[in-house]
Amino acid sequence: MISPFLNRGHRVTSAFGMRTVGGVRAMHNGIDLVASSGATNSVSIVATVSGVVKRILTTVPNTHTGLGVTSNTAGNIIELETAQKYLVRYYHLQHGTFTPGLRAGSVVKVGDVLAKAGRTGRASGDHLHYEFADPKGNRFDPAPYLDNDRQFGQPETPPAEELPSPPANVVRPGLSANPKFYTVVAGDTMSGIAKRFGVSLADLARMNPQIINIDRIGIGQRLAIPPRAG
Repeated sequence: MISPFLNRGHRVTSAFGMRTVGGVRAMHNGIDLVASSGATNSVSIVATVSGVVKRILTTVPNTHTGLGVTSNTAGNIIELETAQKYLVRYYHLQHGTFTPGLRAGSVVKVGDVLAKAGRTGRASGDHLHYEFADPKGNRFDPAPYLDNDRQFGQPETPPAEELPSPPANVVRPGLSANPKFYTVVAGDTMSGIAKRFGVSLADLARMNPQIINIDRIGIGQRLAIPPRAG
């Protein structure tokens, strides 16, 4: 999917999962994004999926809702629904920046401008809270979908691929005759991959000497997975 930031890079400031804010530990059901350069509140937010606007909620009554519905924590919200009934939510949008005529029932396509990032609701600074939910309402991590071709309904983790023996000039200690390889996707970390396959981080790093810094792996890199101990 494309980035929700129009023509601007982004970085994740708060990941999906449990976090502590103000001394309270709670589930963070999306990811928080800011612009990688420039002012975040100058960034236009775009539709990352094609579908319809399911709802628009604002912190003050206006014609977008028709009902004066408020969302004081999440601020101004736009929620999109795809043909497969997946939901994409954008929180903390700026007042007065919604695309003219956009309302519940509007049809949008990938790349259409929705509004601008902001800090409405409970937010310590300008950012976009970006959230996904499946057709049953279960929220899931958007990070693996950012800046790649993955679409809803595809497996969360591509299975390890059985490949023939590596070339003779590739030496990896402990590599079996029929090794498993894994292709890195957005949101992956070396420690997370090691945990997923039930191996130690040290063994995974040793199997992949081409990785100079285990804290920096790139989307599309292929990692050899060591056999499980025992």
